[in-house]
Amino acid sequence: MSLSLYKPLGDNNEAVRLQAAKQLSSELSELLAGEKTEKSKADVDYALKRLTRGIGSGRDSARPGFAVVLTEVSEEANAWQEVEG
Repeated sequence: MSLSLYKPLGDNNEAVRLQAAKQLSSELSELLAGEKTEKSKADVDYALKRLTRGIGSGRDSARPGFAVVLTEVSEEANAWQEVEG
């Protein structure tokens, strides 16, 4: 999972935010659809934590970018974590 995609989620340019959101959502969806390993669990946990913190950012432009990704993957991630127990 590309950590460099989190910073552009807070970019003032909407096109940059949406492109980063689309790419990160895609990477997270692939991760959630793949094999469930300790590394993938750690990656999902990190992503959810980082996205949740991003929504609470003081930067107005960050909130929509982080919210888009969290909305896109939240149901998938919730189901994935329930299976893991």
